[in-house]
Amino acid sequence: VKDPKMIAFISARYLHVAKTLAGIDRVLEVGCGDAFGAPIVAQSVGVLACTDIDEEMIRRNKLALHQEHRNIVFSYHDFRECPTPDKWRAIYLIDVIEHIDPSEEGFFMANLVLSLTGDGVLMIGTPNKTAEKYASEHSRRGHINLKTHDSLRHLLKQYFKNAFMSSMNDCVVHEGF
Repeated sequence: VKDPKMIAFISARYLHVAKTLAGIDRVLEVGCGDAFGAPIVAQSVGVLACTDIDEEMIRRNKLALHQEHRNIVFSYHDFRECPTPDKWRAIYLIDVIEHIDPSEEGFFMANLVLSLTGDGVLMIGTPNKTAEKYASEHSRRGHINLKTHDSLRHLLKQYFKNAFMSSMNDCVVHEGF
């Protein structure tokens, strides 16, 4: 991340996750990418397992972060194919679901649920479809599954009894949209 504003925005998202999941012993990140936010979350949780479908990125993350952050582990996992062998008390994904093909969304969500403990929680961060008109062309091409507030709630209610919604503009989390 080279844009200073983006560093602030991304950091705020991960700080929100860290504060929300503080004290949980076993947490999983789906789609960690370069693991920019992992150290922020790792400071607040027991074990943080970071997964991605980019094996080279996972290898680089292991080299760059494991020495300094012993409670972070990295592994390849594709939730479109199967759940994890272990159960997690919390799973979060930031800027991932909008990249999942709608035809694979059901398998993806079911495998997330099967990877959670019975009392586990799932946090999803994703751009809102209503803000699509402000996105760059590059962003629009990659975001094949954007959600509105209502469509994300509808999706979550298919898998969970409770779905708590919030929104974020830049660095401010709020109840809008």
